[in-house]
Amino acid sequence: MNASNQLLFVLQKDCASAELEISKVLKSEGYVVIKSFDLHSAINGHKNSFSCNCQMVVLMIYPLNASSTTLILDGDEYETAVFLINDFGNQVDSKAIGILTHQIPGTLLAINPLPLLT
Repeated sequence: MNASNQLLFVLQKDCASAELEISKVLKSEGYVVIKSFDLHSAINGHKNSFSCNCQMVVLMIYPLNASSTTLILDGDEYETAVFLINDFGNQVDSKAIGILTHQIPGTLLAINPLPLLT
């Protein structure tokens, strides 16, 4: 499997708020959104003195009858970058990406966005 990350946009909000907003918008359009990874949950079981304000979440987005699309939200308490995982074995759901970039207020689009690889 070959995959690459493509920056879609940046939200000027913390990662938890960005995750809630992205999930809400996609669910309102009929998508199923599943969180498959949460950095805070992964490190909570380990006792350490390291305090991190960073957060990473992986969301799997499922339309009714197509393959899934994967997003990575990578942020902190101030902003969150949203990346699309381009898995060359799967078709990217361009409709879901369009919904996100048009319906979420405050998105700062990537300065030099790459074309969606389909």
